[in-house]
Amino acid sequence: MSKSSKLTALLFAVSKYTEVAFLALMSYFVASRLGAVQYGQLSPYMVIVTYSAYFLLGVNQYVVKGVSVGNLSVDDAISRSIFYFIPGVIGMLVILGIFNNYQYKFLLILVVSLMLLRNISISIARVTNSMKILSIGNFVSAAVFLGLAYVYINSVSSYLIAWAFSISSSLLILIFCYRISYKTIKGTMNLSAHLTGLKESISFVLSGIITTYFLTAERTILIRMNAEDEMIGLYQFSDQVGLAIYIGISSLIFYFTPNIYKKFSIEKNFGKSENILFITITIIAPVISFAMALMCRYLFAQNLPEFVVTIVPIFQTVLSRILLSLLVLISMVMFAKNMQRYYILVCGAIILSFLFVSLIVNNYELLIYLNIGTLLIALIIFMCKLNNNYNYDI
Repeated sequence: MSKSSKLTALLFAVSKYTEVAFLALMSYFVASRLGAVQYGQLSPYMVIVTYSAYFLLGVNQYVVKGVSVGNLSVDDAISRSIFYFIPGVIGMLVILGIFNNYQYKFLLILVVSLMLLRNISISIARVTNSMKILSIGNFVSAAVFLGLAYVYINSVSSYLIAWAFSISSSLLILIFCYRISYKTIKGTMNLSAHLTGLKESISFVLSGIITTYFLTAERTILIRMNAEDEMIGLYQFSDQVGLAIYIGISSLIFYFTPNIYKKFSIEKNFGKSENILFITITIIAPVISFAMALMCRYLFAQNLPEFVVTIVPIFQTVLSRILLSLLVLISMVMFAKNMQRYYILVCGAIILSFLFVSLIVNNYELLIYLNIGTLLIALIIFMCKLNNNYNYDI
């Protein structure tokens, strides 16, 4: 990897943290202006927009992989991304038709449509290696949203309008930097070609759902178990710390996704140092960390100082986010090797097993450790599977 690539990746991660900081400050301004009632009314709108990417049926990840491994040309990838905007909008309209309890439905449709276009433009930026432009677009979008939160937002409707302007600002930057040819536009009409990769695209959707499950598992456990307010608050803070680490790792994974797909789609042998490092990071270090956390919490908690006991939830959450980042990385390796069905089935089986256990166990602390254990089990299973499918040069 060249020095310039490393520097660009670092700048991308820094821009992502800057974007998150702007959005956090924006949320503070909005919450202070709207109050608890109106801010609570925003929640269902935020959920719909946040998860609207699923309406594109995983085409964003599919085209990135396709271009990276040489199965799709850039023009084909762009055509397919644009084509899936149509079922994305249809899916959104169906969902909003079923849940007909949104006061500002037109504004919500506008915001989601713009968000779908933005997701498409992001996938185009990734396949055309325009990550610098993408970073600028994300920064401008967050800055516009922050500015409008300070001077304009005073109701739910004004929030949605500001959100639409924010997304549009990044879209304008991204669109003006692309040169979409007539061949690309014509390619959007090729229905049969676009449907050929639908099965794999949906596999990416299922993989995204698995990641979302692990991101929200601890919070769901605490709410379901009616944990004390003090403990919920502590885990909420811990979740923010863990999320900050996850954003940094995931942004680097996001940046290097094409390289990862390309490398592992053709790689058949690992060198000794690469093999040892990969297995150590993925299995040995998390196992030792998990064992230490378990011993501290359950064997020595009463003898530990108060501040150490307080740190344990932070350690748990940070550990789970690191393990989740590793799981995302391994999922990409398995998708590159066309082993996505195995990945989804194993994760599905592990999650269902945990959900069954959660019906029996009535201790949220134990369930949180068991959730970390499910991540470890998944990592070990996948590493064993990859170990059997690679020829290791040790």
